[in-house]
Amino acid sequence: MTSCKLGRRLAVVAFAALLPLAVTSNAHATGLGNFYIKNLWTKQCVDLGGTGAQPNGTVVWQDSCLNNGASDNQEWGFLSTRKTSHGTQLYEIVNVKSQRCLDLPGTGADGAGSAVSLITCQADQAADNQEWYIDSLDGTNHYVLLINYASSGNQPGVFKDDECLDVSGFAEDDGDEYPRAPLTIYPCTTNSSTNVNGSWYDGVPYDDHVWDLQTV
Repeated sequence: MTSCKLGRRLAVVAFAALLPLAVTSNAHATGLGNFYIKNLWTKQCVDLGGTGAQPNGTVVWQDSCLNNGASDNQEWGFLSTRKTSHGTQLYEIVNVKSQRCLDLPGTGADGAGSAVSLITCQADQAADNQEWYIDSLDGTNHYVLLINYASSGNQPGVFKDDECLDVSGFAEDDGDEYPRAPLTIYPCTTNSSTNVNGSWYDGVPYDDHVWDLQTV
């Protein structure tokens, strides 16, 4: 692990320690709290169809940020599940209105481009692919990568294997900016020569994979 990567991991620990615990339902315990998840490049928020609770299998997409959890379903809770052997905290990302989790097809590792949908949160998260971890690029909640644990080789810090929450399409041709573009997972970094329009941090190109967790 490089010193830069280790520094970011330590920043994540410090960042998590500063955030309040929250309870979103009797079925879940504590976590970081509830947030709107806004894409730094497209300026749109993680969203579901309709405005209320949605059923299993609902496609997760981006749409205009309403910043009104009471009238829509753009509010998400980050609920602690377990820590890895490396000390990295894992989370379920739960839609507050629906009380269902961000999920990938199947139960194990999924490849680049796999669709993100809403599914009942599993009791044994280690047996599924509903766990995510946060890589805070600047030590705050405003520049974060949301990385699927099962699909990243179960090895936080092995950056070439990381699969990040992604907006379908690419920033290089503005193909990811339309409302209701579905969310997928995709390798966190992108080709610097083609990332003309996408998000950058500390000289590293991230396409549309950087998110801002805005406290509800």
